[in-house]
Amino acid sequence: MRPNEFGSLARTLAPILLACALGERDLAQESAAIFDAPLAQLPQDSAPFRKLLDLNSDGYLDAIGCRMQVSSSGTGSAGLIQFTAWLNDQQGRFTQAYTQSWWADVGVPWTLTGGRLSVGHLDGNGVPDFVWCADQGGTQVWRFTSFPPGSIGFSRTPISIGQLVVDVELGDFDGDGDDDLAVLTTSTLQILWTGGGITQTPIALPCCATSANLLVVETDGDALPDLFIGGSAGGRACSIEAGALSLGPNFNLSYAPSMWTNGDVDGDGDADIVAFHAGTTTGVYQVLRRTGPSTFALEAPKFGGPAEYLADIDADGDLDGVCCGGGGCSLSASEWPKLNFNSRYEICVNDGSGTFSDSYSFWNVGSTSLAGAVDVDLDGDTDLVGGRTVYYGRGGLAQPFPMLAQGTDQQSLVHD
Repeated sequence: MRPNEFGSLARTLAPILLACALGERDLAQESAAIFDAPLAQLPQDSAPFRKLLDLNSDGYLDAIGCRMQVSSSGTGSAGLIQFTAWLNDQQGRFTQAYTQSWWADVGVPWTLTGGRLSVGHLDGNGVPDFVWCADQGGTQVWRFTSFPPGSIGFSRTPISIGQLVVDVELGDFDGDGDDDLAVLTTSTLQILWTGGGITQTPIALPCCATSANLLVVETDGDALPDLFIGGSAGGRACSIEAGALSLGPNFNLSYAPSMWTNGDVDGDGDADIVAFHAGTTTGVYQVLRRTGPSTFALEAPKFGGPAEYLADIDADGDLDGVCCGGGGCSLSASEWPKLNFNSRYEICVNDGSGTFSDSYSFWNVGSTSLAGAVDVDLDGDTDLVGGRTVYYGRGGLAQPFPMLAQGTDQQSLVHD
């Protein structure tokens, strides 16, 4: 998030409305709601929303989150790592159903993000599972498989990779119906197959720096998912065929991207890739436009964005960009981070061709990353989930709405 957008303390603290924290007030969650503002669903002392998934098979998306405790030495290393699950009450409100903490692997640095998560299906029981790795440190991947249907919880299996892990993703790369684990390290890309065995290929810097991202995206025209590695200096596609990994050319970008995402941004039926750079005054992005079954063309940089996810925010049928993020909180040894810092949702509108507007923003709280831009209350429009808040969509959100009037945590001070 761009630091100069936050302004003075009074300006940052006033707009965010925490009007329904912990369900203490019965506020409407549908599009007809009069509260056109993000609403707090979690307490300050909580892990943030990080990923959305249906944990109880009721058709509504629930949520998981994680956070890192500062170690007892207070030197910037992680202590305990906490994972929390919240169930959706079928109106888009979330209630905690599970929480558990484990000690971090030796050498894992503390980060406000709490690490990286990917959701998928690993054990065939029909309930989503997930994997976790530390953000910018650690040599383990933690594999979490869900309890059987009817109970909420996870069994953890640490996996030693033996190299510094950068990112993890789940995808059914061999088409057998179970997701496999892709692990990006500072020197290799590995696939840990659910049926057993490991396939890997060397990856050279700078594409694979500690800030790199893995994207699950079809890149070779065979309809099965492949991978794309987006780094701080460039990116490259990786085709997965018959268990073998084949790297495409490296795309060198004009700006150092901080966010990579993928989707059909021009409506031609295939997935494009977009790299966003969050500038201090305006975002810059470059599109890797799909030009064939296995080819991409890198386009010139344009002003617009930034975005972390693609979703139809303005209800016009194409994919817009959305992200969120903010500052942080001060911590002492053995403390959990609190969700008491201000942050923003940011939206950039796609004109239908893959050209994105400058982003506009509105306040949320406690967010370093977007958990999802989906319809959590199934009322037909896109909702935004991040930090400790949910913004319940009210139809297409194509233009910025007025900032909320200053006030305290009272319903009477909510303004459309």
